[in-house]
Amino acid sequence: MNLLEVRQLTRRFSGLVAVDSISFEIPQGSLCALIGPNGAGKTTCFNMIAGALAPSQGDVIFEGKSIAGLAPETLCARGIARTFQIVRPLAGMSVLENAMVGALVREHHVRGAKEQALIALAKAGLEHKAYMEASALTLPDRKLLEIAKALATGPKLLLLDESMAGLRPAESDRICEALREINRGGVTILLIEHVMRVVMSLAQKVIVLHHGVKIADGAPQDVVADPQVIASYLGRKGHAA
Repeated sequence: MNLLEVRQLTRRFSGLVAVDSISFEIPQGSLCALIGPNGAGKTTCFNMIAGALAPSQGDVIFEGKSIAGLAPETLCARGIARTFQIVRPLAGMSVLENAMVGALVREHHVRGAKEQALIALAKAGLEHKAYMEASALTLPDRKLLEIAKALATGPKLLLLDESMAGLRPAESDRICEALREINRGGVTILLIEHVMRVVMSLAQKVIVLHHGVKIADGAPQDVVADPQVIASYLGRKGHAA
């Protein structure tokens, strides 16, 4: 069963077509990756799924219902949460308080929000830093807090925009393990990622965009062997830049 279906999704900015009639499915309970070179249209696609941008054409189907053009807060309440590549914890607040902001989407009482936030922090491996000032966290921990804030909203679908950007391999591995645990807990994940080592170790399915067009969609081992993907993105040695 597909949790999310993208159908002929298109976004134009004046004369520029940033995303051009792309279609793909995200099975419920899966962990999938959206990859492609800079400017391929990945974040624009995310923005349309998450409600930050309305499609020029096409549709987004979530749990069998059209959600195209709905506001981000409406989609969050329905079970879609996203993170951003540039992490900005809420200033002057603790790690726990940051996560509680996300939890208040569903929990309207502080006690319940605190409980949900602590659960989200535990899944992200940050429960022991709950009472630290969020601004004092290292970059890897800020990335995990960004994930915990989204997780605290109680999502069915988690959209992650380059959660491993700027991290060393050991730091990326830590986040990968947290994502596996979150996925095993029943949350479907779609992530944008440039590091192919991460994509190959995490993703069950990979969708590749190039110049706003989908050029491949399938199992990781099949996608990285696709000649069009190698030529446009991976390079002759099969590694992303």
